[in-house]
Amino acid sequence: MSSHLLSNIQDFLQRTGMGKSYFGKAACGNSELVSRLERGRTVTLATAERVNAFMATRLSMHVVKSAQVARAVMGAGAGREDCMAGCDRDAQETLLQTACQFTGNEREVLP
Repeated sequence: MSSHLLSNIQDFLQRTGMGKSYFGKAACGNSELVSRLERGRTVTLATAERVNAFMATRLSMHVVKSAQVARAVMGAGAGREDCMAGCDRDAQETLLQTACQFTGNEREVLP
């Protein structure tokens, strides 16, 4: 169970960009959770359920926020300018990649 949970956590962290310590503290009040799982420790069923519930909730919020960003980035006008304001070229490229994933549009080339 713990190796499966760790794999799910690592996927979650990669998808969301959240740090390990922050994740553990937010998910179950233990900033060492991920480090301990990486060292082969186990968790109770109750802790695993809390962590899974946290990830499910956060992933759904992450998808909604990404979709909102995607609509703004792929659109024209003020929404797009607001999303791109203050972003360097790499950040703009990342926003466009995310937007393309959610809208199904082909990637456009930035000027």
